[in-house]
Amino acid sequence: MGKAKRRSRQASGFTTILWFLAFIACTFVALRGWLDPLNLSLSQLLRPLARAVPDLNLIWVVGSVPVTAALLLLWVWSKGRWRQLWLFAGGVLLEVITKHFVASPLPHPLGEPSWIGRLEGWVNPSPQWVITAIKQRLGMVAATGSGAQFFRGSFFSGHVFRLTYLTGALAGIGRPGLLVLVGLVAGILVVALGGHWALDALGGFCLARALLGADSYFRRKR
Repeated sequence: MGKAKRRSRQASGFTTILWFLAFIACTFVALRGWLDPLNLSLSQLLRPLARAVPDLNLIWVVGSVPVTAALLLLWVWSKGRWRQLWLFAGGVLLEVITKHFVASPLPHPLGEPSWIGRLEGWVNPSPQWVITAIKQRLGMVAATGSGAQFFRGSFFSGHVFRLTYLTGALAGIGRPGLLVLVGLVAGILVVALGGHWALDALGGFCLARALLGADSYFRRKR
């Protein structure tokens, strides 16, 4: 490996570590609640956007696990980049773990058009629905609200993570401006709609950039 390639790989690894550290920092701040007042102010500032355009709730469908995973699967199948799929799956698993253990205050989602609600129910089921379905499948009696404490917090935004990661996988990590644009738009929407706080959106973006950077680092290593 030439010196230029080695330096490029080292720079990629260093940048990836910084993004991981940024995600860890966001997690710690979410645990401590230091930015709760700022989160609330930004949420209130963006609420008029969601009230004016209720159809923006489509982001819950577009950024859902089934939709983004299906698109990513088609991509890695055609390109043979299976590591991208495993990193994506790891990010989704981390989302489940983090939302359970980082018990940050939950925001208050705005109402959505009924047709979007039906779509969201198909591709973005709530934890309560999943746990109830599992108990019914196992023949167990599902207690009312049994899944209410499964996701105890909103950190981090899986929708921002998935949309940013999918964009980076398809377009390449070498287009940081596009990644920032997608992350920013997705972050504004999930905050305006009351599904997440601004810190949740930032955490999701940082994790997506870190995992995209990890994939780029290992590809450069070959």
